Amino acid sequence: MYGAVYGDLIGSLYEYREFLSRDVKRMIKASEESELLSDECFISDDTILTVAVRDAFINRKPYDETLRKYILEHSEPLNREGYFEYMFSPNIIKCARENMCGNSMGNGAIMRISSIPEASKTMVFMLNEVMNATRPTHNSPSAIKAALCVSIIIYLAKEGIPKDRIKQMIDARYKYDYNFNLDTLRENMKFNKTCDDTMPLVLYVIFNTNSFDEAMRMMLSLGGDTDTNCAIVGSIAEALYGMDDSLKSKVDLYLPDSYQKVLKTSAKLM
Repeated sequence: MYGAVYGDLIGSLYEYREFLSRDVKRMIKASEESELLSDECFISDDTILTVAVRDAFINRKPYDETLRKYILEHSEPLNREGYFEYMFSPNIIKCARENMCGNSMGNGAIMRISSIPEASKTMVFMLNEVMNATRPTHNSPSAIKAALCVSIIIYLAKEGIPKDRIKQMIDARYKYDYNFNLDTLRENMKFNKTCDDTMPLVLYVIFNTNSFDEAMRMMLSLGGDTDTNCAIVGSIAEALYGMDDSLKSKVDLYLPDSYQKVLKTSAKLM
């Protein structure tokens, strides 16, 4: 799950600019920086909800109540220059303020669940937990499908299943079309918002790279919803390739103490 936070951080500087206007050259240049983390990076909703889901999972709290708490703690205007007015979308804030029953198809369903497969002993238990963590805000077939797909990749990687075998299993079960040409993909990219738009990008990157750093750089270079895209790829790439402790220590510098505590608390395998 540190991979998800790292992805959120490196994508945070570009999401709003990509939302306003796609810029292929800007994103390729950004992905080629010697260090992807900079002083200007900041955590966004992707990190907040990754921590919320882990908090609920390791402390056996209801997912809906925990998600509501974290969302409402960050529901006021940000007053951040050159960024969105709010940390969360109006629909998610409304969902948190009312009955926590949302049917969103947005890609926010995918980026927050990485801690569950990391700490699950059985796939059946894990899949049930992922659905419980997804349904309060993203109770749509496409969102649940995407969240389960990502969680299965992470779970299988944790179990040591080779990546080519994982690819075969995912292709057979989920039927996402990600048969892209990289240059054409970059030129035709749009700002992706939904799970169905996002999953082909994620799978293309994961199955066409061979290290944590390579995966993060390719995903960043594509642009679009940069922080969420990189958070999802980061969570999978960490499971596949590992993540250096030195990089995790750098990530800690951007996190409040309370978030570090949640992320560092050992989860009892369920």
